[in-house]
Amino acid sequence: MSLEGFEKYLSKIRRHLKSRLGSGPRAVYIPPSIDQSALLELLGLPGIDMRDAVYRYPSTMIDRLVERITGRDDILVANLHMLYRLYPRGREAYYRILERSGSILMIGEWELYREAVEKMGVRGDIIDEAGLSELGNPLSREAFLSEGSPTAAMVIKMGLDGYSPDPYMLRDSNERYILYYMTLYRGVGRLARILGPGVGMYINRLVRRGLLVKVGRRRGVYMVRDPLTRLYIWRRFIGTGDPEKYAGYTYLLRKALEGIVGGMRIPGYERDVHISEPIRFAYIDRLTIGVGDSSGGKYLFRILTGEKAEKRLFESYPSMTGVGVDIGVASNRHIRELARMGVRIVKYQDLALLLTRTAGFPRRL
Repeated sequence: MSLEGFEKYLSKIRRHLKSRLGSGPRAVYIPPSIDQSALLELLGLPGIDMRDAVYRYPSTMIDRLVERITGRDDILVANLHMLYRLYPRGREAYYRILERSGSILMIGEWELYREAVEKMGVRGDIIDEAGLSELGNPLSREAFLSEGSPTAAMVIKMGLDGYSPDPYMLRDSNERYILYYMTLYRGVGRLARILGPGVGMYINRLVRRGLLVKVGRRRGVYMVRDPLTRLYIWRRFIGTGDPEKYAGYTYLLRKALEGIVGGMRIPGYERDVHISEPIRFAYIDRLTIGVGDSSGGKYLFRILTGEKAEKRLFESYPSMTGVGVDIGVASNRHIRELARMGVRIVKYQDLALLLTRTAGFPRRL
């Protein structure tokens, strides 16, 4: 099975995992935005999916399941965290697999992955969603909205009408509400008044499981990592406007900028972009956001496609400093014309690196 726009990314992940098969136990963190069952099928590698195994193995047969997994070192074990969550009386089986298996163990909960690596000494790898530069067709709607998750792109392509998030990891209605709240609003805001003094505990639970991530250095700014969860909430509870306001690479860019503390200098052509701490944001369209900073500066960030309409777009906001994010699809002539208009051109790779390393954005942009 292949997926348009993700061939380069999937090929890299396949090579990465195949090179580690048979080389001893390894825990691999797969973020919740990537469906491990679908990923296993896309990669075409031999594996055992714990999502299937939990239906075929009652508690009395867990030992047989452990023997099946620990007896081989040439397979991938997907969704291992489900063994921990769905066999609460047999969790020692989960730890036996971590201690004895020579396989690649794919874990979808951040706290369990960290425990395996930091406390149990298992070698660790992290698989991120694809960055814009890894997509063969970065501007196709499915790939763009999926934020680099090939399995999310499959769901979006088939349609969201029949989709709902898997609730098994949500133990409390307050956790579900926080995912709803963080999809609609920027920060913690009124959560303490709504949920009471335990709001920090619920947020920490979601962060430990990787469902909620802190997006930068600024206090209280989080993001629901899975774009499908945000799209589900948009479809069920909002239903109007563009879904790109809640998912997509422009949304990720906005969230990364929200987390900046103190300001940042972004290398640009023909002039650098000096932005103070961003405090106001406006959705313009699926490729464009407006940003206001603490010094009164106003910026128009646009992911460039090379369309002629982009010149008119920048001209329509004369009071704002235009910033064009070059992802390599616009022609050099188009880039030069925008630069002559005063638009600052920043390379996607430079911006992504800055936002990850300097601003603390938790994933590849």
